[in-house]
Amino acid sequence: MKGDRKRLMDTLKILARNLFYIMLGPFKSDYDNYRDDHVIFRSLTASSGLVEGDEKQVTCRLLLAPDYPPAIRRLLSKYLQDWNANAPEFPDGSGRPVTLELVTAEGIQVALPNKEFGANH
Repeated sequence: MKGDRKRLMDTLKILARNLFYIMLGPFKSDYDNYRDDHVIFRSLTASSGLVEGDEKQVTCRLLLAPDYPPAIRRLLSKYLQDWNANAPEFPDGSGRPVTLELVTAEGIQVALPNKEFGANH
């Protein structure tokens, strides 16, 4: 059995774990509850959402699966504001800034581009 692939996968797992804990640090110090801080932060990193972009910027609207109390949502929003303040760039070399924000399901409206699609299918 060749070990190359296993070493690569192990390396990627370790890298992903270390990045998660580096990003968790600022949230952990603000949240100050070591019992479930990683669970809440993991729900943020695994949340679904919408990505919008044009030639000037990319916006990611994240939809949290659990319905957290307002205090936790405010803390997560503050974390994302701090993250946005660092002006991260989209990794395609275009230099476009990436903005992350929390949204609620009520704030998302879905529209089909072709009206006939919904009627016939």
